[in-house]
Amino acid sequence: MSKRLKAGLWGVALLLGCLQAFFYFLEDMSDYIVIYGWVIYGVNYLILLIIFIAFTPHRIFKWVQWSVAFILLIMNSVFFYQQESTVHLIVSESKDQKHEVLFEENEHSGEKTVRLERRGLIFGRKLTMLDGSATYKTFAQNTAQIKWINGDTALLTYKEKKNGQTYQQFISFRPSVGYHHIAVSLSGTWIDKDHPQNQWTYDRGEIAFRMDGTIYHYNDSQDTEQLGIYGFKVFGDYLKPSYTVVLNEDSTIGQDDLIADGGTFTLCFTNGRCEVYAKAKR
Repeated sequence: MSKRLKAGLWGVALLLGCLQAFFYFLEDMSDYIVIYGWVIYGVNYLILLIIFIAFTPHRIFKWVQWSVAFILLIMNSVFFYQQESTVHLIVSESKDQKHEVLFEENEHSGEKTVRLERRGLIFGRKLTMLDGSATYKTFAQNTAQIKWINGDTALLTYKEKKNGQTYQQFISFRPSVGYHHIAVSLSGTWIDKDHPQNQWTYDRGEIAFRMDGTIYHYNDSQDTEQLGIYGFKVFGDYLKPSYTVVLNEDSTIGQDDLIADGGTFTLCFTNGRCEVYAKAKR
């Protein structure tokens, strides 16, 4: 092999080494990470390949090459493979594939499960972390579920500990169009489309939820938490259910701050069951 070609290969190896340093710096000093672990040890294998192809039998440089190759082999065979088997990337796409929800969970680490926003092909920006996930890995334990309510809204249902309470996290990709008190906008009586005997009513701060013949009462100021401008949580207890209400894409809020005729919302329980409600006809 000519000296010029060897020099070119070593130049490529140097650039790849700088790329690895950039990856480590990125994860340590910013909210961005490389979401695919194979990228990092794939670069290491390229450096190894260059070392073997462009090996230089110089007395001193020879030992430097062998040392670098040995370190890279150890890193790839032990550290990176171990990490790849315990770090899980959870990806859920909307039906039209226009939106996606990403979570990264390290099964055998004290790091919290983090929600990511994809940046480019291989990078992700950290958005939020799940409470309790430093010790309890909800995705690894199959106690987490991502359900798409519609094309631009997803609902994460998860647990913070094995026998603990179930929580819900609302994830919306809709643009903001102003702020409204969603519960008030749903004033009136709404009927479950598939089970008409189930009804949901909002009247001046009081919520009455009829389900399977039982009526559950909630107070808006005490038992609800608004989630952005398209949904809210309703907190129950051991006597009444907790659930999340999400406006569907057909719902628009008129000048009177009420949902326009024809709008619907989806009501999701913490067990993952969801029902669509429409306004009762007068």
